[in-house]
Amino acid sequence: MKVTYLKSEYFSFINDYYLQLTAGKTLSPHPHIHDFYEIIHVLSGSCIQNINGHDFFCPVGSISIIKPLDIHFFSSQEKNTNIMALSIKKEEFEKFLYCFSISDAQFNQVFYLISDEKEKLHSLCISALASDNVYLKKGIMSIIFAGIFQNINKTVSMPFDFQKVISEMNKLENAKKGLDAFLELSNYSRTQLWRLSLKHLKTTPTEFINSVRMRHAYNLIAYTNLSFEAISAEVGFSSFSHFIQLVKKNYGTTPLKLRKKLQG
Repeated sequence: MKVTYLKSEYFSFINDYYLQLTAGKTLSPHPHIHDFYEIIHVLSGSCIQNINGHDFFCPVGSISIIKPLDIHFFSSQEKNTNIMALSIKKEEFEKFLYCFSISDAQFNQVFYLISDEKEKLHSLCISALASDNVYLKKGIMSIIFAGIFQNINKTVSMPFDFQKVISEMNKLENAKKGLDAFLELSNYSRTQLWRLSLKHLKTTPTEFINSVRMRHAYNLIAYTNLSFEAISAEVGFSSFSHFIQLVKKNYGTTPLKLRKKLQG
């Protein structure tokens, strides 16, 4: 299965935004990645979206946020499915992350708005499609981020300094260094780091690091022809057998079979 890399320069971005609305069209079944963020809001029907090898059921009213370099595609959809897809350049999206004191490691990739907000969002989308007014797109972003903030705060709020560390640890250059980088960047003791990770990430620091490494490994398996030994080393594993075990655990198959499936 071939993975296409879409760059923002290929699209007609206006003031850092590019808005599309499907009208009975088939949603893209082709795996692709891009260098911008994308917000997908299901206006009618439902679909199944695959993000980094995991299927998400997306009914009407759901919102998906695709991050730069996430591999995604639609594996199925109802006949009457229509979506809004708002692409946002990375720098613009990060301004909203900063304003709302949110890390992109914090929110779920698929979530829902309350009914009143859904109606506001739908109205703004229709208006934005008929106009190049950037403030309509920013209005969409404000509603989306209010929804993200609301969903996050249904649970115990994550300390902002911990959010920043998590954002840094999602970068491959830090994740490949492992626990030492996590401790150094956070300036926490091992006990503090374990406590905060279990409380806010629902996993241990080591398991979190491995999940980040696996996400990057998935992209390298899918999008490059690097040897699996090279990929293992590139994402920070000193043990190739451990890398193989984690690929099987996360994706249910060997690296070779996964590459054949993704690259065809």
